[in-house]
Amino acid sequence: MKVTVNDREMLFGEDMTQGEIIAQLQGAIKENNLVIMEAEVNGVKSSINLAEIAGLNDIDTLSLMVGTPGQVITDGLETAVTYLPVLQSGLTDIAAFLQEGREGEGISKFLQVVPGMEWLGQILSGAVLIIDSNILQDSFRSSAAGYGKKLEELLEGWQNRDYVLIADLLEYELAPFIQELVPLISDTLNSLREKE
Repeated sequence: MKVTVNDREMLFGEDMTQGEIIAQLQGAIKENNLVIMEAEVNGVKSSINLAEIAGLNDIDTLSLMVGTPGQVITDGLETAVTYLPVLQSGLTDIAAFLQEGREGEGISKFLQVVPGMEWLGQILSGAVLIIDSNILQDSFRSSAAGYGKKLEELLEGWQNRDYVLIADLLEYELAPFIQELVPLISDTLNSLREKE
């Protein structure tokens, strides 16, 4: 099995099994306080969970991109600057579908944005860990808490199939909230770059 980490080929003993190689990788990643940002198995994007990868058969190539938790969050913040306007637009589109009685289209599109909404929650929570400015930390803590509350209301609307409530939350609560996040995230990135 050929293994690359951050585009560098790793060498293991010829007699090591796939399981032993993956266990050694897990140990090195944990010991160095790193996280897996991307994984490919046999040239195909894969789960970043090494335990799941270990259960696969016939791995010819394993390619990992790893970084510190801070790098992961910084990369996430950089992605957020370009992704949030797309998410905001998607949420307003969903609201319009629901308001027009086009629930099928709205639900379909809503299911497509759920992973992005979950990702945003992780970014907001994770940013607190790498920011050393108390003001920015407080802003992200407050944003993460507010976002979590909005998602709870959205879940309640979803469980009750209250499409009017969902549309209102998306259009009047979540879309404006996301728009407000863009300058906060941009300012945070500028602050992090100044310290490099």
